[in-house]
Amino acid sequence: MAFTQQHIDAIQRVSAATGVPPDVLGGIMMRESNGNPRVIAANPRFVFKKASKRVQDRLAGTYAEKKGRAGKACYGTRSGARTCFKQVYAASPMWGVRIVAWGYWQVLGLYAMRSYGPINSETAKTFYEAFKADPHETSIRAAISWWNINSGVKKYALARNYSKLTKKYFGGTNERYARYVAKYAAKYREQVGTDTPAGAPQRAVAQAPAAKGPRILY
Repeated sequence: MAFTQQHIDAIQRVSAATGVPPDVLGGIMMRESNGNPRVIAANPRFVFKKASKRVQDRLAGTYAEKKGRAGKACYGTRSGARTCFKQVYAASPMWGVRIVAWGYWQVLGLYAMRSYGPINSETAKTFYEAFKADPHETSIRAAISWWNINSGVKKYALARNYSKLTKKYFGGTNERYARYVAKYAAKYREQVGTDTPAGAPQRAVAQAPAAKGPRILY
């Protein structure tokens, strides 16, 4: 799949704001969403690990409760992800947004919300309205938030150490994921080049040793 101008715009803007190489961002984008900013995945198990009993009780008998108590995520069908999100959002907007991975880079709501205000239900509502109105812009803002909060991960992106980058970004070791990111990072370099946009923050780092398909549409 070729990167569209819209993809390149998003990638270069995130790169300029964070200093993360654009080719690496391109690889992650294609692995996480196949370049579709409307993609979401929901993981209701977090609700049944961390949310209050009041929130959990509001989900009694729902699809989100069934999946969450079984420790399973909601993706693989369009309706599954949407149903999980809507049910949790109705019980608590904050938890609804928090358990979802959003947009191009599938940024968890916990990070995606932070540039909109404190982590609470009012901020969650603001974020969700923004996502519905313009998932492209919201995806960019969410990615900038994630990389600035998790700035220590940038050294693996700069070194193109895809194994360690995957462990930090994906949340665990997954060589198939790492190979996919590397493949599409190379495709981005072939199509667009490697230059980080002017104005991107730079930081010297030690060189590290070299080293799930698209989620559900909302």
